Amino acid sequence: MISLGVVLFTFSFCRVFAQTSLYIPDFDPQPVSVSVIGVDSQGRTTYQLQPGVVTNSDEGQGFDGTGML
Repeated sequence: MISLGVVLFTFSFCRVFAQTSLYIPDFDPQPVSVSVIGVDSQGRTTYQLQPGVVTNSDEGQGFDGTGML
């Protein structure tokens, strides 16, 4: 039988990285970074949209400033 300490130790080193697609009206397909700003008392989440990091490219970012969704 595995002890609780061994299980907790094992799970403490697990990390989850997720990638998803999000349809944003009136935006061209481009990299976008999203940060969670907060959650209100009703469970609604506010996100901050920022230009994503473009790798191996000299092209500029797709939009100026940040957007709220």
